[in-house]
Amino acid sequence: MPRHRYRITITPTTRHVAAVEFDHVDDEDWVRTLEAAQRLPGLCADSRTGVCVGLRLLERAAAECGDDTFAELRPALDALRARLKPSCG
Repeated sequence: MPRHRYRITITPTTRHVAAVEFDHVDDEDWVRTLEAAQRLPGLCADSRTGVCVGLRLLERAAAECGDDTFAELRPALDALRARLKPSCG
């Protein structure tokens, strides 16, 4: 499966502080995911984007984590993913 590389930048808009930036590799095509998320009812565009990106970041962290850090959160992530499908992947 193709690997997609992303650079995520968080830039405060109300204060003049440095942006936080990090790279992320994922098997999922986020552009396609975000295009599909436009059909997700009840959320504004920024919220849809945040939910889909946040879900992927959490799922990836949970999958890579070798301990019980995400054990309690995993069922909720799975339920959210199922509820949002196919909008967020």
